[in-house]
Amino acid sequence: MASQYSGGIMSQGYLADGNTKEVTIQGQKVVIQKVSYDTQKSIADMTKDGTTASSIDTFLIKSIKSWDLVDESSVPLPVTIENFNRLTAEFANDVIKACTEFNNLGVDEAKN
Repeated sequence: MASQYSGGIMSQGYLADGNTKEVTIQGQKVVIQKVSYDTQKSIADMTKDGTTASSIDTFLIKSIKSWDLVDESSVPLPVTIENFNRLTAEFANDVIKACTEFNNLGVDEAKN
């Protein structure tokens, strides 16, 4: 079925791979990406199985492709849940909002 977008069929908008968006949050560049259906299923399975990793943590780490955050010594911080948990609540909430909006999820959906 053809897309309703003018200009023809949207060739890759339906694939998670490579579907990214750069956002600036409090002056910091964060590149977020679409999560795949497979990732979404595994997050749902995680909550059903009671796995120790939080589903929101998994969603965030899968959604954040990169960021330009650095530590006190100006060493780039890798995108990990440990580093995410070090962020201020305000910054973290802004990142969560950007990730959930880009993936068309509400925050409650990302947690479940």
